Amino acid sequence: MTLSKRSSLSLEDIKHVAWASNATNTFEATVYLNGEKAMIATNDGRGGANHYYCMRGQSRPSFKRMYDACEENAYEFVTSRRSVFFPKYTDEEFKNEINAYENNTRSKSGLLDLLIEYLVNEHMCLKEMKRQLKAKVVYFDKSDKSIWGIKVKPTEENLSYYKRVHEKESEEKEWIWMNDLPEDKAFYYWRKADKANKDKKNA
Repeated sequence: MTLSKRSSLSLEDIKHVAWASNATNTFEATVYLNGEKAMIATNDGRGGANHYYCMRGQSRPSFKRMYDACEENAYEFVTSRRSVFFPKYTDEEFKNEINAYENNTRSKSGLLDLLIEYLVNEHMCLKEMKRQLKAKVVYFDKSDKSIWGIKVKPTEENLSYYKRVHEKESEEKEWIWMNDLPEDKAFYYWRKADKANKDKKNA
């Protein structure tokens, strides 16, 4: 299941500008909390914090109430998913991080930014996966956590053919043929490969 389906915060009407994205994503999106429109979030892509605005017709008190609720919800959600948001923290580092937010020595707005940035990245990643799965026969190689695409339409006939031709190799390396999978399951492997590639680049 994607993170956006587990979080009470979600994004709609995402406008992402790839060419302007530098240290952060350049985007504008409508933030929803428990299915209710809450506010507008934007980032200029230059590495700074997100900006949050009233929606058209929304009063300032309503915006403040929704912003505070989103901030608190992000705090609860992000800190409860250490493996996702703080994967490299030691127990002591994670404890200190939580204490900083609980003691108000660090603003919870940073966690709201973190969650929204993650949701934007997830949206872009899911969009790219769908594009690839529609255009190619795609498989995940468990042996090195890589994604490969065969440049043919992923028809039932083509899928059957390539599974048959690569049967021995796919069994040895535990290939996962992704076109057959439900979207959430395919996305699990897609993100797993994406993370593995990032870790290689950062090594």
